[in-house]
Amino acid sequence: MKRWLGLAVAVVLSLFFLLTPAVAESDPVPAAANRLSRSGAPPPAAGVIHARSALHPEALINDGSFENGPPPASAWTEATNGTCEWIGDFLGVWGVAAHDGDFDFWAGGYCGGAPTSSSVTQANIPVTATDNELRFWILSYRPDDDDADPDQAYVQVNGTTVWTYDLIQDNDTYPNWVEQIVDLSAWAGQNVTLKFGANSAGDETGNIRFDFIQMEPGQGPPMHTVTSSVGTPSGTIVPPSQTVAHGATATFTLTPAAGYEIDGVGGTCPAGTLAGNVYTTGAITADCEVVANFRPEAGPGPSVLAIPTLAPVGGALLGLALAGLGLGVLRRRRGA
Repeated sequence: MKRWLGLAVAVVLSLFFLLTPAVAESDPVPAAANRLSRSGAPPPAAGVIHARSALHPEALINDGSFENGPPPASAWTEATNGTCEWIGDFLGVWGVAAHDGDFDFWAGGYCGGAPTSSSVTQANIPVTATDNELRFWILSYRPDDDDADPDQAYVQVNGTTVWTYDLIQDNDTYPNWVEQIVDLSAWAGQNVTLKFGANSAGDETGNIRFDFIQMEPGQGPPMHTVTSSVGTPSGTIVPPSQTVAHGATATFTLTPAAGYEIDGVGGTCPAGTLAGNVYTTGAITADCEVVANFRPEAGPGPSVLAIPTLAPVGGALLGLALAGLGLGVLRRRRGA
């Protein structure tokens, strides 16, 4: 009896261990998921995506389309305050593919249920005298409510912020990618460090994706037209107009008509200096006009009454006449 009882216990214990799954200490913990919203709700239907403009792959910076994939293959150094990966293929989460290729960089958003701040950085990006216009594409979306603390995307060059974008619902571009342009001519001739990222400051946050980062030929500084005219006649000012770069000056030559002189320079341009008949404006920041004024030349001042003079011969004759007159007066007195 005891033999059969022991056999039964052994069978029951064997079945227990066979049916109970073993728990291994090395089992990985599932990674937190990238989310667009705190609730993890899916985005709305993507709808119609606007056609892209012509792409110029030759202008892409190194791995500018993030097609190397996440680190360590990526040319970008990634930083985040969570455990999620932010370089990847996010079509399944967003319902919208990358602007170019399969991968892009997603900043902001939630890692699990926590708002995230993240960035990507790359050094030694050449900015030349001609190729100094940074172009990139963004897709922004905030399904959660705006909050009081500002959540903001940014671009930095050598630590200097050159572009910002508030992650608020009014700035949503979803489902469209939108191109952004930043003038980097101030860094022409240098190799710079570019940084793209977003800071999530509140309890809720927005989302932004970056893709297709290029360095294109720059358009240069804005140009302004400076015109000239004559206010009070008479004279001329040349040239009649000229185009100058933002912050530069313009120079004009004033020529009074005969009998006139320069009476100052006015107009709407920043005040400048008049040296002789050459006028140079102040720094031009918008279209403006230079007005030349002239006035009649001033006449001679009050004259001193001229006293006539006599030539030497006339003086001698006058002296003889006066002497004769005096002699006659003397004789009359003696005769008296």
